[in-house]
Amino acid sequence: MERKTRKELALDLSAVAPSHNPLPRDWEAAFRNPETKSESQHVDAVTKKKDLEVPRRQLWTELGYSQQQVLDWEAELAIVIGRPAKHVSKENALDYVAGYSMGLDMTIRGPELQSFRKSVDTYAVCGPWMVTKDEIADPQNLKCWLKVNGVTRQNSSTNQMIFGVRTLVSYLSQFMTLLPGDVISTGTPPGVGLGFKPPIFMKAGDVVELGIEGLGESKQNAVAWSK
Repeated sequence: MERKTRKELALDLSAVAPSHNPLPRDWEAAFRNPETKSESQHVDAVTKKKDLEVPRRQLWTELGYSQQQVLDWEAELAIVIGRPAKHVSKENALDYVAGYSMGLDMTIRGPELQSFRKSVDTYAVCGPWMVTKDEIADPQNLKCWLKVNGVTRQNSSTNQMIFGVRTLVSYLSQFMTLLPGDVISTGTPPGVGLGFKPPIFMKAGDVVELGIEGLGESKQNAVAWSK
């Protein structure tokens, strides 16, 4: 299956909104992750194990930024679209879903636009496979967890989502046509590195493990930023 684009929803899981942004809970933000890789790179980055590149901090100051950006993790349920969707109602939204996958939405924390900070090569990890929707009785009741170096950092459920799968598919389809293979990352539960005091961010050598009930597990290694 060819993935077209990746749509993301910000502030989706209930416990994330108050800790990351003062915007009201009924607010939604969406942005696209452009697909710029060649087909061979695309397959490696999306369906196979891929090392995560940790940004070289001094690179940002060399480029003129006052802050040194850091890398954070976000475990997310990923919705895979199965057929073209435009102006879809919430009641019929699941008719356009092919299935679900695990999303590891690696994010550079900093002042730049999210579409930039989430679009680095090796980020936007999805997979290792898609589970068809008939295998998932209720996408709003799946346990999800994430570990860094064996320590559980995120432990939640999709029943904590502010906006459910039906709402997300319907909402996005009002503004953009969803195509077969499109992936919607639905937002992350509490436990991202930014939320700890002091914050905890990824470094080269770290190992990230992600699991979602009924969808399997995955593991990625963090490596130094390649030149």
